[in-house]
Amino acid sequence: MAEVTREEIVETITQCIHEEMSSPDDEYDGPDVTSDARFSEDLDVDSLSLMSIVTHVEDLLSVRVPDADLRSFATVGSLVDFVQDATASRT
Repeated sequence: MAEVTREEIVETITQCIHEEMSSPDDEYDGPDVTSDARFSEDLDVDSLSLMSIVTHVEDLLSVRVPDADLRSFATVGSLVDFVQDATASRT
């Protein structure tokens, strides 16, 4: 399997955040999703939503994120870094 680029990881995670945080009838209208954006404080992502986002990322990018690591993801960038390391180590 080809290595996933960082840009693809960022796009996938952003898409998952938008899907999780938008209402069924509306598109995402929250703050910009950046690497520095904090899940809880900036994006208003609670622990259940974060678990859903990570599960979706796992499915789309074929990576495994241990439940114990969920608390370590304070920012979008920290999740991007983890996924990038996980995809690089499987090649």
